[in-house]
Amino acid sequence: LVFYIVECIILILLASFRSDTMGGDALFYADSFRNLPTLDEITLEELPIGSRFQPLWLIFNALIKTIYNNFLFYKIIHALIVNITIFAFAYKFPKYKFYFVLLFLISKFWYFEFEIQREVLAICAFLISFEYLKNKQYLKYFAIALVAFLFHVSALFLFIIPILLPITQYLSQKSSITFILII
Repeated sequence: LVFYIVECIILILLASFRSDTMGGDALFYADSFRNLPTLDEITLEELPIGSRFQPLWLIFNALIKTIYNNFLFYKIIHALIVNITIFAFAYKFPKYKFYFVLLFLISKFWYFEFEIQREVLAICAFLISFEYLKNKQYLKYFAIALVAFLFHVSALFLFIIPILLPITQYLSQKSSITFILII
Protein backbone atom coordinates (compact mmCIF):
# COMPACT_ATOMS: atom_id res chain seq x y z
CA LEU A 1 0.00 0.00 0.00
CA VAL A 2 2.83 2.41 0.85
CA PHE A 3 4.35 1.79 -2.61
CA TYR A 4 1.06 2.72 -4.31
CA ILE A 5 0.61 5.89 -2.26
CA VAL A 6 4.19 7.10 -2.80
CA GLU A 7 4.11 6.24 -6.51
CA CYS A 8 0.74 7.94 -6.91
CA ILE A 9 2.00 11.13 -5.24
CA ILE A 10 5.14 11.19 -7.39
CA LEU A 11 3.11 10.77 -10.58
CA ILE A 12 0.62 13.43 -9.54
CA LEU A 13 3.49 15.87 -9.04
CA LEU A 14 5.17 14.92 -12.33
CA ALA A 15 1.93 15.24 -14.30
CA SER A 16 0.98 18.50 -12.59
CA PHE A 17 4.25 20.29 -13.20
CA ARG A 18 5.01 18.98 -16.69
CA SER A 19 5.54 21.27 -19.63
CA ASP A 20 2.39 22.35 -21.48
CA THR A 21 4.16 21.81 -24.81
CA MET A 22 4.61 18.04 -24.58
CA GLY A 23 2.59 16.79 -27.54
CA GLY A 24 0.15 18.42 -29.92
CA ASP A 25 -3.00 17.62 -27.96
CA ALA A 26 -1.45 18.83 -24.69
CA LEU A 27 -0.60 22.12 -26.34
CA PHE A 28 -4.16 22.32 -27.70
CA TYR A 29 -5.63 21.77 -24.21
CA ALA A 30 -3.38 24.47 -22.74
CA ASP A 31 -4.34 26.94 -25.49
CA SER A 32 -8.07 26.17 -25.41
CA PHE A 33 -8.25 26.42 -21.60
CA ARG A 34 -7.83 30.19 -21.89
CA ASN A 35 -10.91 30.47 -24.12
CA LEU A 36 -13.23 28.14 -22.23
CA PRO A 37 -15.95 29.74 -20.09
CA THR A 38 -16.26 29.79 -16.31
CA LEU A 39 -19.39 28.43 -14.63
CA ASP A 40 -21.13 31.81 -14.67
CA GLU A 41 -20.31 32.27 -18.38
CA ILE A 42 -21.35 28.84 -19.66
CA THR A 43 -24.59 28.59 -21.64
CA LEU A 44 -26.76 25.65 -22.72
CA GLU A 45 -25.83 26.34 -26.33
CA GLU A 46 -22.23 25.45 -25.46
CA LEU A 47 -23.19 22.03 -24.09
CA PRO A 48 -24.40 19.99 -27.08
CA ILE A 49 -23.35 16.36 -27.36
CA GLY A 50 -21.21 15.88 -30.42
CA SER A 51 -19.54 19.28 -30.43
CA ARG A 52 -15.75 19.69 -30.14
CA PHE A 53 -15.95 19.31 -26.37
CA GLN A 54 -18.48 17.15 -24.55
CA PRO A 55 -20.72 18.74 -21.87
CA LEU A 56 -18.98 17.34 -18.78
CA TRP A 57 -15.58 18.30 -20.16
CA LEU A 58 -16.77 21.91 -20.53
CA ILE A 59 -18.36 21.89 -17.07
CA PHE A 60 -15.19 20.34 -15.57
CA ASN A 61 -13.05 23.11 -17.08
CA ALA A 62 -15.59 25.79 -16.15
CA LEU A 63 -15.58 24.61 -12.53
CA ILE A 64 -11.79 24.66 -12.39
CA LYS A 65 -11.65 28.12 -13.99
CA THR A 66 -14.29 29.38 -11.55
CA ILE A 67 -12.28 28.16 -8.55
CA TYR A 68 -8.88 29.32 -9.84
CA ASN A 69 -8.36 30.36 -13.44
CA ASN A 70 -4.92 28.90 -14.02
CA PHE A 71 -3.88 26.00 -16.26
CA LEU A 72 -1.45 24.72 -13.60
CA PHE A 73 -4.41 24.35 -11.23
CA TYR A 74 -6.25 22.46 -13.97
CA LYS A 75 -3.27 20.09 -14.41
CA ILE A 76 -3.12 19.45 -10.65
CA ILE A 77 -6.85 18.62 -10.42
CA HIS A 78 -6.70 16.46 -13.57
CA ALA A 79 -3.62 14.60 -12.27
CA LEU A 80 -5.28 14.02 -8.89
CA ILE A 81 -8.42 12.55 -10.46
CA VAL A 82 -6.59 10.37 -12.99
CA ASN A 83 -3.84 9.04 -10.76
CA ILE A 84 -5.99 8.39 -7.69
CA THR A 85 -8.60 6.59 -9.80
CA ILE A 86 -6.06 4.44 -11.63
CA PHE A 87 -4.07 3.58 -8.51
CA ALA A 88 -7.23 2.75 -6.54
CA PHE A 89 -8.25 0.43 -9.37
CA ALA A 90 -4.74 -1.08 -9.52
CA TYR A 91 -4.77 -1.72 -5.79
CA LYS A 92 -8.20 -3.34 -5.79
CA PHE A 93 -8.56 -5.42 -8.95
CA PRO A 94 -5.64 -6.74 -11.00
CA LYS A 95 -4.10 -10.02 -9.97
CA TYR A 96 -0.65 -8.86 -11.07
CA LYS A 97 -0.63 -5.41 -9.50
CA PHE A 98 3.02 -4.64 -10.20
CA TYR A 99 2.64 -5.32 -13.93
CA PHE A 100 -0.52 -3.23 -14.09
CA VAL A 101 1.28 -0.27 -12.54
CA LEU A 102 4.34 -0.87 -14.75
CA LEU A 103 2.15 -0.87 -17.89
CA PHE A 104 0.51 2.33 -16.69
CA LEU A 105 3.90 3.94 -16.06
CA ILE A 106 5.18 3.00 -19.51
CA SER A 107 2.17 4.49 -21.26
CA LYS A 108 1.27 7.24 -18.81
CA PHE A 109 3.34 10.26 -19.70
CA TRP A 110 3.17 9.86 -23.43
CA TYR A 111 -0.50 9.25 -23.67
CA PHE A 112 -2.87 9.13 -20.72
CA GLU A 113 -2.21 12.39 -18.94
CA PHE A 114 -0.79 14.53 -21.71
CA GLU A 115 -2.46 13.62 -24.96
CA ILE A 116 -5.89 12.17 -24.16
CA GLN A 117 -6.97 14.43 -21.32
CA ARG A 118 -10.69 14.20 -22.12
CA GLU A 119 -10.65 10.49 -22.92
CA VAL A 120 -8.75 9.57 -19.76
CA LEU A 121 -11.56 11.01 -17.64
CA ALA A 122 -13.94 8.70 -19.50
CA ILE A 123 -11.51 5.83 -18.84
CA CYS A 124 -11.48 6.76 -15.15
CA ALA A 125 -15.28 6.63 -15.12
CA PHE A 126 -15.09 3.14 -16.64
CA LEU A 127 -12.59 2.04 -13.98
CA ILE A 128 -14.99 3.30 -11.32
CA SER A 129 -17.84 1.38 -12.97
CA PHE A 130 -15.83 -1.82 -13.39
CA GLU A 131 -16.99 -3.34 -10.10
CA TYR A 132 -20.62 -2.74 -11.08
CA LEU A 133 -20.02 -4.42 -14.43
CA LYS A 134 -18.27 -7.33 -12.73
CA ASN A 135 -21.15 -7.76 -10.25
CA LYS A 136 -23.80 -7.33 -12.97
CA GLN A 137 -25.22 -4.18 -11.38
CA TYR A 138 -26.03 -2.78 -14.79
CA LEU A 139 -28.07 0.25 -13.75
CA LYS A 140 -25.13 1.68 -11.78
CA TYR A 141 -22.73 0.64 -14.54
CA PHE A 142 -24.78 2.39 -17.26
CA ALA A 143 -25.17 5.53 -15.12
CA ILE A 144 -21.39 5.83 -14.83
CA ALA A 145 -20.98 4.92 -18.52
CA LEU A 146 -23.23 7.90 -19.29
CA VAL A 147 -20.92 10.11 -17.24
CA ALA A 148 -17.98 8.74 -19.25
CA PHE A 149 -19.83 9.45 -22.51
CA LEU A 150 -20.49 13.02 -21.40
CA PHE A 151 -16.72 13.48 -21.05
CA HIS A 152 -15.91 11.93 -24.44
CA VAL A 153 -18.03 10.33 -27.17
CA SER A 154 -15.60 7.42 -27.53
CA ALA A 155 -17.12 6.07 -24.30
CA LEU A 156 -20.15 5.07 -26.34
CA PHE A 157 -18.36 1.72 -26.58
CA LEU A 158 -18.99 1.18 -22.85
CA PHE A 159 -22.68 0.66 -23.54
CA ILE A 160 -22.04 -2.49 -25.59
CA ILE A 161 -19.50 -4.12 -23.26
CA PRO A 162 -22.22 -5.85 -21.17
CA ILE A 163 -23.55 -7.36 -24.41
CA LEU A 164 -20.15 -8.55 -25.63
CA LEU A 165 -18.79 -9.80 -22.30
CA PRO A 166 -20.95 -12.95 -22.08
CA ILE A 167 -19.60 -14.06 -25.48
CA THR A 168 -16.16 -14.47 -23.90
CA GLN A 169 -17.54 -17.13 -21.52
CA TYR A 170 -17.99 -19.50 -24.44
CA LEU A 171 -14.49 -18.98 -25.85
CA SER A 172 -11.18 -20.40 -24.73
CA GLN A 173 -8.89 -18.09 -22.76
CA LYS A 174 -6.70 -17.43 -25.81
CA SER A 175 -9.76 -16.79 -28.00
CA SER A 176 -11.29 -14.52 -25.32
CA ILE A 177 -8.15 -12.39 -25.16
CA THR A 178 -8.01 -12.19 -28.97
CA PHE A 179 -11.72 -11.27 -29.12
CA ILE A 180 -11.31 -8.53 -26.50
CA LEU A 181 -8.23 -7.11 -28.23
CA ILE A 182 -9.99 -7.06 -31.60
CA ILE A 183 -13.02 -5.31 -30.12
